[in-house]
Amino acid sequence: MIKLLIPQDGSEFSEAVLSAVENQFKAANYQLGLLRVVSMAEDVLGQAFAPLDAHPFDAQHWHELSSASDLNPSELSEAKQNLGVLKDNLLAALRQTGLRLEAKGFQVSYHLQFGDPATTIVAVAKEQGVNLIAMASHGRSGLGRMLMGSVTHDVLRQSHLPVMIVRPLIELAGQELEQGLAFSPSS
Repeated sequence: MIKLLIPQDGSEFSEAVLSAVENQFKAANYQLGLLRVVSMAEDVLGQAFAPLDAHPFDAQHWHELSSASDLNPSELSEAKQNLGVLKDNLLAALRQTGLRLEAKGFQVSYHLQFGDPATTIVAVAKEQGVNLIAMASHGRSGLGRMLMGSVTHDVLRQSHLPVMIVRPLIELAGQELEQGLAFSPSS
């Protein structure tokens, strides 16, 4: 069974890769892993909880945070509860995304991680024994990539796996998605 990892960020843009996977691969031969990476707890909880970014679910980190910060126990408890709700909601959304793949006969697993997106994608791919990473890209290059950053570009640099890049073109009037496929060679 060949394993594909498909990073998702919850946007229609990132879901465009799913159509390409459905069209390019036979369900019987492929196991798909949908991955959602949350880049920072700060993105979700705001500046007050920025220290949670390092290890949001690590018990030792929670202990150090509760004893070394200005958060009182009720604030810390609320932060933990908020992170739990966030995790549940993100996994539910990811499972909803995967329903159509499961309906097509694909075996789908679901992964939620906190950290740097590119580094986490590469680490999960290695940990899961993935053969191919399939992801959407805005197709930025040059100055646009330098200013905005590019998860896809960073995955290409960090991974030794082949990466299938889907470049959806969004027509603003009709919001229709088209795909342009590109494959990177494995290093």
